[in-house]
Order: sequence, then structure tokens, then C-alpha cells
Amino acid sequence: MKLLKPIARIDPMEERIGFTPSYQSAKYAVDSDTRVSIGSRLDKYFEKQGFVEYYKGFSRTSRAITQRDINAALARYKLKGIEFGQWVTNEDAYNYLAALVVALDDMAKVLGWSNIGLDNMVGIAFGARGHGRALAHFEPRSYMINLTRYKRHVTDPFTGRVVKTAKTRRFSYTGGVGALAHEYGHALDYFFGTFIDQSRGSLSLSGGRQTNLIEHNTWPANSLRWHMTSILMAFQQTKSYQRLRDHLVKGGKSDSYWIRHNELWARLFEQWIGARMEEKGIANDFLHQNKYEKFAENKAPIYLTAAELKTIRPAVDKFIKAVAGQVKK
Repeated sequence: MKLLKPIARIDPMEERIGFTPSYQSAKYAVDSDTRVSIGSRLDKYFEKQGFVEYYKGFSRTSRAITQRDINAALARYKLKGIEFGQWVTNEDAYNYLAALVVALDDMAKVLGWSNIGLDNMVGIAFGARGHGRALAHFEPRSYMINLTRYKRHVTDPFTGRVVKTAKTRRFSYTGGVGALAHEYGHALDYFFGTFIDQSRGSLSLSGGRQTNLIEHNTWPANSLRWHMTSILMAFQQTKSYQRLRDHLVKGGKSDSYWIRHNELWARLFEQWIGARMEEKGIANDFLHQNKYEKFAENKAPIYLTAAELKTIRPAVDKFIKAVAGQVKK
């Protein structure tokens, strides 16, 4: 792809784009290149002792992932790099990487392109760039997607006491697991808005933190920004969105995170990925989980209903097709 020089500035409030409230470590990343490469200490440890294969719980795969598979996948899918937080052990690093390999394979099948890293622009961090209480977040400046490390302890929400839970379950169902699709939606939004279809008003195609109701689509027809605006307009016309907005506005939260344009898109992309996975018979909890879709039935739903998603699907399909045309250039 031919990337243009950015012409808009990063909104200081968009340095990190969060996901949903949760426990998050405040530790920051350490350089981990030597832990990932063939011949690294992780590789030598793996060859000598092996690891418990927790990653198989994400996709119920029996596939054995080797260190060579991991390095080949990072190159094949053109990722910028991988980071690990200080508290991610060698065994955890191996399992997160193995799970990522399978997830990248599945994502490529769903999207229709293998250039997931967008020409080595997008990287993945595991428990490395914690901020606030987010399960995961995307950084528009560094193009890193951070997924929170699994919880060391699970507590009873009523008593606050630690509940004895097997690591297999904690690894598969806590932390940033299932947030990859959501955060990759942010990456697409900001990458193509920054480097391909530009606007001085926003680095993202969606308009970032804007929460206004969109009345007209003034972008050139069939441009990426036109497609994105069409999607957001359709989203805002759903009953779920209107119930959510009414609830927030009445509560004095008209600028709420939940109705920001970039978050509407990321949640919709996440649901679109889920629908495509189901159509292709793919089950991968690391890439996408339905654990948040229960909120679709709340008085202030943050996800669309299945019927609403079906209505918007054609517009998202067209956008993804247009993006694929750029990615494959």
C-alpha cells in the first residue's frame, strides 16, 4: 500500500482507546524481541522443557503450535512485532503466541486477506501496556493492540473472597481474551483514516470521539469515509442505539464512551466478525467472544440485536470489500 503522510493530529484523549471496564495491571512493556525469535530463551526453554498447552482452550484445536509456526505467522501476517509485560512468564508468552497464530489464521479466513498487520504497522502486546481498567485497548500513535493478561485470582463479586479457579479457565476466560476483533476494528478505522482516506478533521474514518447524530453523508461516494459514515448512520437509526443514547443523554452523559463513533464501529465490527465466523464454522474465543452480547437486551443496549445486525451487514460487507481492495494493493 502507498501510505500518505498524516495530515491530522492525534486527539490527546485518543492516545489509548479502551474496551470495557475490568481489572488491569499498571505495568508497562519490556522489549521482548529476544523472547520471541527462534533461538531465543523462550525457544530454548520450549525445546528443553515444553509448556502446558493452555491455548488449545481458545479454539478447541488439537493443532500443536511450534516456535517456528509462531515466527512464520508473524512474518506471514506482517505484524510489526510482539510485546510482553514484565509479569508474563515464558509459558504464558508461548500460549498467548500460539493462540494468536490460530486467531490470525481464522481472522484471515474471515476477512479475506492475510496482511493483518497492514504492512508491518500493527503490533500486539500481551499484558504490557496496561491503562486504567480496560480489558484491552488500541493505541493510534504506536498502532499497538494490548490484550490484558489473565487474572491471577478470581474473586466472588458478592463476598470479595478469592475463588479457587484452575489456570486453564482463568487463561481462557479472563483478561483481554475475546477482545482482538474489537481492537482490530479500531486499527482499521485509524489506519485507513490516517494513511489512505484522509481528513484534517480526524485521523479515523469514524470521526473518533465524536458523539453527534449524523444527518448527511457528505463524503465522496464509495470512498472509505463514505462507507464508514453510511454504516454509522445506519447504526444510529437502530432502536438499540436510540435506547442507549436516550438513556445516556437523560443521565447527562451525551459525550459517553458508549456512543462515540469509533466505539460504535469497533463494537459493530466485533459483531460482524462473530457473524462471519459462525457462517464459516469457526469457533475461536481468543479472536471473538459473545460474552458481552448479553448487554444487547439491556435498557441501554451497547450491542445491536441479531435482526439489527442483519440489516446493517450489507453496508459493512461493502466497507470490508473496499478495505480489502486497498490491503491487497
